[in-house]
Amino acid sequence: MEVKLKKTEYFNTRISDEIYFGADQEWYKSLHQRLSGCGPTTAALIIRYLSLSRRPEKFNCGSDFIDKAGFEKLMELVWDYVTPRWRGVYNSGIFVNGIENFGKDIDVKIKCRALEIPGDNYIKPEYEKAEAFLTDSLSNDRPIAFLNLNNGEEKRLDLWHWVVLYAYNKYNNQAIICDNCAVREIDFHLWYKTTTLGGAIVSVDMES
Repeated sequence: MEVKLKKTEYFNTRISDEIYFGADQEWYKSLHQRLSGCGPTTAALIIRYLSLSRRPEKFNCGSDFIDKAGFEKLMELVWDYVTPRWRGVYNSGIFVNGIENFGKDIDVKIKCRALEIPGDNYIKPEYEKAEAFLTDSLSNDRPIAFLNLNNGEEKRLDLWHWVVLYAYNKYNNQAIICDNCAVREIDFHLWYKTTTLGGAIVSVDMES
Protein backbone atom coordinates (compact mmCIF):
# COMPACT_ATOMS: atom_id res chain seq x y z
CA MET A 1 0.00 0.00 0.00
CA GLU A 2 1.34 3.40 -0.99
CA VAL A 3 0.54 6.54 0.96
CA LYS A 4 1.32 9.94 -0.51
CA LEU A 5 0.44 13.58 -0.26
CA LYS A 6 -2.81 14.52 -1.93
CA LYS A 7 -1.63 17.36 -4.16
CA THR A 8 1.95 16.77 -5.22
CA GLU A 9 1.45 19.29 -8.02
CA TYR A 10 1.75 21.95 -5.32
CA PHE A 11 5.49 21.32 -5.46
CA ASN A 12 5.59 22.48 -9.09
CA THR A 13 7.53 25.62 -9.94
CA ARG A 14 6.85 27.58 -13.12
CA ILE A 15 9.88 28.84 -15.03
CA SER A 16 8.76 30.75 -18.12
CA ASP A 17 6.62 28.23 -20.02
CA GLU A 18 8.03 25.15 -18.30
CA ILE A 19 7.05 23.41 -15.07
CA TYR A 20 9.69 21.94 -12.76
CA PHE A 21 8.97 19.64 -9.85
CA GLY A 22 10.28 21.14 -6.64
CA ALA A 23 13.03 23.71 -6.28
CA ASP A 24 16.80 23.86 -6.37
CA GLN A 25 19.09 25.29 -3.70
CA GLU A 26 21.20 26.55 -6.61
CA TRP A 27 18.56 29.27 -6.98
CA TYR A 28 19.96 31.05 -3.96
CA LYS A 29 22.03 34.13 -4.72
CA SER A 30 25.24 33.63 -2.76
CA LEU A 31 27.72 30.77 -2.94
CA HIS A 32 27.31 30.09 0.78
CA GLN A 33 23.55 29.79 0.36
CA ARG A 34 23.88 27.52 -2.66
CA LEU A 35 26.27 25.20 -0.81
CA SER A 36 24.26 24.96 2.41
CA GLY A 37 20.70 25.80 1.38
CA CYS A 38 19.04 22.36 1.30
CA GLY A 39 17.33 22.88 4.68
CA PRO A 40 15.71 26.24 3.92
CA THR A 41 14.83 25.11 0.37
CA THR A 42 13.04 22.07 1.80
CA ALA A 43 11.29 24.25 4.36
CA ALA A 44 10.17 26.71 1.67
CA LEU A 45 8.71 23.88 -0.44
CA ILE A 46 6.79 22.57 2.55
CA ILE A 47 5.51 26.06 3.39
CA ARG A 48 4.27 26.40 -0.17
CA TYR A 49 2.50 23.04 0.04
CA LEU A 50 0.80 24.04 3.30
CA SER A 51 -0.14 27.38 1.80
CA LEU A 52 -1.87 25.92 -1.22
CA SER A 53 -3.48 22.99 0.60
CA ARG A 54 -4.63 24.87 3.71
CA ARG A 55 -4.94 28.66 3.68
CA PRO A 56 -3.40 30.40 0.67
CA GLU A 57 -4.41 33.86 1.89
CA LYS A 58 -2.22 33.49 4.98
CA PHE A 59 0.95 32.44 3.20
CA ASN A 60 1.21 34.64 0.15
CA CYS A 61 4.18 36.53 1.68
CA GLY A 62 3.60 39.28 -0.84
CA SER A 63 4.37 37.31 -3.99
CA ASP A 64 3.22 34.58 -6.35
CA PHE A 65 5.56 31.81 -5.30
CA ILE A 66 4.33 29.29 -7.86
CA ASP A 67 6.54 31.25 -10.24
CA LYS A 68 10.31 30.79 -9.78
CA ALA A 69 10.92 34.48 -9.15
CA GLY A 70 8.28 34.53 -6.43
CA PHE A 71 9.50 31.29 -4.91
CA GLU A 72 13.03 32.65 -4.75
CA LYS A 73 11.67 35.46 -2.58
CA LEU A 74 10.11 32.88 -0.29
CA MET A 75 13.42 31.00 -0.15
CA GLU A 76 15.17 34.18 0.97
CA LEU A 77 12.54 34.81 3.65
CA VAL A 78 12.80 31.27 4.96
CA TRP A 79 16.61 31.44 5.01
CA ASP A 80 16.37 33.96 7.84
CA TYR A 81 14.53 31.37 9.97
CA VAL A 82 15.90 27.98 8.88
CA THR A 83 19.44 29.32 8.85
CA PRO A 84 22.36 26.94 8.30
CA ARG A 85 25.11 26.95 10.92
CA TRP A 86 28.72 26.16 10.10
CA ARG A 87 27.68 22.51 9.66
CA GLY A 88 24.44 23.42 7.91
CA VAL A 89 20.97 22.60 9.28
CA TYR A 90 22.45 19.53 10.92
CA ASN A 91 19.60 18.50 13.22
CA SER A 92 15.83 18.59 13.35
CA GLY A 93 15.75 21.20 16.12
CA ILE A 94 17.16 23.92 13.87
CA PHE A 95 14.64 23.04 11.18
CA VAL A 96 11.63 22.81 13.52
CA ASN A 97 12.36 26.01 15.44
CA GLY A 98 12.95 27.91 12.23
CA ILE A 99 9.83 26.86 10.35
CA GLU A 100 7.59 27.26 13.42
CA ASN A 101 8.98 30.75 14.09
CA PHE A 102 8.39 31.67 10.45
CA GLY A 103 4.75 30.73 10.94
CA LYS A 104 4.47 32.85 14.09
CA ASP A 105 5.74 35.90 12.26
CA ILE A 106 3.07 35.60 9.57
CA ASP A 107 0.40 34.73 12.15
CA VAL A 108 0.04 31.07 11.17
CA LYS A 109 0.50 28.20 13.61
CA ILE A 110 2.86 25.68 12.05
CA LYS A 111 3.32 22.54 14.11
CA CYS A 112 6.06 19.94 13.64
CA ARG A 113 6.62 16.43 14.92
CA ALA A 114 10.12 15.05 14.65
CA LEU A 115 11.46 11.52 14.88
CA GLU A 116 15.19 11.39 15.49
CA ILE A 117 16.97 8.46 13.90
CA PRO A 118 20.35 7.83 15.52
CA GLY A 119 23.10 6.09 13.63
CA ASP A 120 23.85 3.67 16.45
CA ASN A 121 21.77 0.53 15.89
CA TYR A 122 21.81 -0.23 19.60
CA ILE A 123 19.68 2.83 20.38
CA LYS A 124 17.85 3.17 17.07
CA PRO A 125 14.08 2.65 17.48
CA GLU A 126 12.43 -0.25 15.71
CA TYR A 127 11.81 0.37 12.02
CA GLU A 128 8.07 -0.03 12.56
CA LYS A 129 8.08 3.20 14.55
CA ALA A 130 9.55 5.13 11.64
CA GLU A 131 7.21 3.41 9.19
CA ALA A 132 4.18 4.33 11.32
CA PHE A 133 5.44 7.92 11.43
CA LEU A 134 5.68 8.06 7.64
CA THR A 135 2.33 6.44 6.94
CA ASP A 136 0.44 8.48 9.54
CA SER A 137 1.90 11.77 8.29
CA LEU A 138 1.40 11.17 4.59
CA SER A 139 -2.07 9.64 4.91
CA ASN A 140 -3.08 12.82 6.76
CA ASP A 141 -1.53 15.02 4.04
CA ARG A 142 1.35 16.26 6.18
CA PRO A 143 4.57 16.75 4.18
CA ILE A 144 7.78 15.31 5.59
CA ALA A 145 11.24 16.84 5.68
CA PHE A 146 13.90 14.14 5.65
CA LEU A 147 17.45 14.70 6.90
CA ASN A 148 20.11 12.20 5.82
CA LEU A 149 23.51 12.58 7.47
CA ASN A 150 24.96 9.34 6.12
CA ASN A 151 23.77 7.15 3.24
CA GLY A 152 24.68 3.76 4.59
CA GLU A 153 24.12 1.33 1.72
CA GLU A 154 21.46 3.47 -0.01
CA LYS A 155 23.47 5.22 -2.70
CA ARG A 156 20.64 7.26 -4.22
CA LEU A 157 20.87 9.90 -1.49
CA ASP A 158 23.16 12.86 -0.94
CA LEU A 159 24.74 12.89 2.50
CA TRP A 160 24.24 15.71 5.01
CA HIS A 161 21.18 16.77 3.07
CA TRP A 162 17.49 17.70 3.51
CA VAL A 163 14.79 16.68 1.03
CA VAL A 164 10.98 16.52 0.89
CA LEU A 165 9.60 13.00 1.33
CA TYR A 166 6.12 12.81 -0.17
CA ALA A 167 5.25 9.12 -0.71
CA TYR A 168 5.95 5.77 0.93
CA ASN A 169 5.09 2.17 0.03
CA LYS A 170 5.06 -0.11 3.06
CA TYR A 171 5.18 -3.31 1.00
CA ASN A 172 8.56 -2.62 -0.55
CA ASN A 173 9.84 0.13 1.81
CA GLN A 174 10.27 2.54 -1.09
CA ALA A 175 10.04 6.25 -0.35
CA ILE A 176 9.82 8.96 -3.00
CA ILE A 177 11.68 12.20 -2.44
CA CYS A 178 11.91 15.56 -4.16
CA ASP A 179 15.54 16.66 -4.31
CA ASN A 180 16.66 19.76 -6.21
CA CYS A 181 14.02 19.41 -8.93
CA ALA A 182 14.65 15.65 -9.25
CA VAL A 183 12.40 12.78 -8.19
CA ARG A 184 14.17 9.86 -6.56
CA GLU A 185 12.89 6.54 -5.24
CA ILE A 186 14.90 5.21 -2.32
CA ASP A 187 14.85 2.12 -0.13
CA PHE A 188 14.05 3.79 3.19
CA HIS A 189 14.45 0.56 5.16
CA LEU A 190 17.91 -0.02 3.70
CA TRP A 191 18.91 3.52 4.63
CA TYR A 192 17.42 3.15 8.11
CA LYS A 193 19.28 -0.06 8.91
CA THR A 194 22.67 0.89 7.45
CA THR A 195 23.13 4.63 8.05
CA THR A 196 25.96 5.22 10.51
CA LEU A 197 25.12 8.83 11.40
CA GLY A 198 21.34 8.71 11.06
CA GLY A 199 19.20 11.77 10.55
CA ALA A 200 15.57 12.67 11.19
CA ILE A 201 12.11 12.84 9.68
CA VAL A 202 9.95 15.86 10.43
CA SER A 203 6.19 15.97 9.80
CA VAL A 204 4.83 19.48 9.25
CA ASP A 205 1.25 20.74 9.54
CA MET A 206 -0.66 23.91 10.31
CA GLU A 207 -3.89 24.79 12.04
CA SER A 208 -6.74 25.42 9.62
